Amino acid sequence: MTRSLSQATLNTYWDYLDANGAYRTPDNASTFQPTNYGRNSDLHFLLGDAGSVPGSGYTSLPGTVGTGQAVVFQLPSGRSANSQYKNLEQLLNACGYFIQYGDRVALPAPFPSGESKYRFRLMQAIQPAESFEVFKTKTGNLWVQGLSQQALPVADNIVYALIWPRRSPSDDPEGKELTDLSPSKGFAFDSRPNSAAASKWPQPDNVHQLPPVLQITLVALDEVTAARVCRSSTPPSEITSLFQGIFQSPSQNQFEEDLKTLERRMGEKGYGFRIFTTTIPLKECKMQ
Repeated sequence: MTRSLSQATLNTYWDYLDANGAYRTPDNASTFQPTNYGRNSDLHFLLGDAGSVPGSGYTSLPGTVGTGQAVVFQLPSGRSANSQYKNLEQLLNACGYFIQYGDRVALPAPFPSGESKYRFRLMQAIQPAESFEVFKTKTGNLWVQGLSQQALPVADNIVYALIWPRRSPSDDPEGKELTDLSPSKGFAFDSRPNSAAASKWPQPDNVHQLPPVLQITLVALDEVTAARVCRSSTPPSEITSLFQGIFQSPSQNQFEEDLKTLERRMGEKGYGFRIFTTTIPLKECKMQ
């Protein structure tokens, strides 16, 4: 997960903008009048609440609602389902990470299907290069639908993934500068501008740029606890209720308070758990 996210790219370039913040396209080429330069990209970095619709004209992000954030992006990992492309190591792939609750994937025949095993799972989705769909449109996130169908589990019993786009702690100690650019003011980041951001000059920092850092916190249950509470096809309220009212405000002080609240709630229920936090710098970020 760390290696993939650190390779996220947008391949941003400079392009012409008109007075309304619109880019030159084949449809408006005959009447387009450039007034400014601006950043542009054919790729997309999108982070938001799992299972939610991040904006107008968007489809829902993958993942189970209430399990934190989902992140989808592109990276040059060279994955292909065609063996003829195996030496093309810089092929672009779409990739995503999110938490999904459900049964385990059944083994193919002739192996027996076995008993159901409902769990929260950290999922990784990587789309082969020949199925790459990001270029089909420069608005919205329809490309995510095909990506979601490529998801496979990375780890069982990961019940929550908090993914926080931020500048380095020395530049933004509270971690609010980038999340304040999101309409929701929550843990979200979208590199494609909405209609309000498109006409702003200078361009907001999120427009066709990657965040400098992703701070990721994963909450894991032990198998004994997971087997006790994950008994049906519906996410257990014993787990989802632990996160009610916390991890809603992106600020360092509130994050630390919410961690204490979560640890207290899980301790009171006698759950075995671990909380992991790491910071991943995105090497392709060019944000000043």
